[in-house]
Amino acid sequence: MQRIINDFLIIENESDDIAVSATFNMEKDTELFSNLEVEPSNACLRFYTWPKTCVTYGFNQDLSEVKAISFGLGVPETVDFVRRPTGGGLVIHSPEDLTYSLVVPLRFFPADYSLLSIYYKISEQINRSLNSIGIYSELRRNSKQEFSDKRINPVCADFPAKYEIMLGDQKIVGSAQKKGKKVLLQQTQIFLNDYSREDLKNAIIKNITDSI
Repeated sequence: MQRIINDFLIIENESDDIAVSATFNMEKDTELFSNLEVEPSNACLRFYTWPKTCVTYGFNQDLSEVKAISFGLGVPETVDFVRRPTGGGLVIHSPEDLTYSLVVPLRFFPADYSLLSIYYKISEQINRSLNSIGIYSELRRNSKQEFSDKRINPVCADFPAKYEIMLGDQKIVGSAQKKGKKVLLQQTQIFLNDYSREDLKNAIIKNITDSI
């Protein structure tokens, strides 16, 4: 299903809401990024799910290392492993997960915004969305020491960013970015189980399209 809200094309699961493959999800995000890089008109906010447990990993990660870590975490050897176009650590996905990608022209942000400033602005809206459905998370800044101590962790749920959305001591949102000359791609996974996926999706749509 596709619709336009403000300057955003909203895409919610292709193939009549049936989850498509992990490879398709990554290829689709790459295609949206490439198309908007050529012609950065509307932004695109795409929500998708996963047909079965799978693993995606950061563009610069080594697949053999990712597999060794994943199997050590109990991931079956039969799962699909797919490289993301963005950076970050490995993510274990399941059919219950909510994942979205945001492809947004850089002109949507002030000219003096750094990549970190954009990341923070988007994170603010995600945290606001979580709060609006009763998940009282907070957007927390890692100190230089905390960032340095965690930096070697290859798992996204433990991989540090300068700003993290936390629920108590648990990181509950993982995001990775790819910046082009004209657009930014951000892929985001929600690390939560007990929440309404539909309510959160609607809150994210509202906050992102109203505030970016």
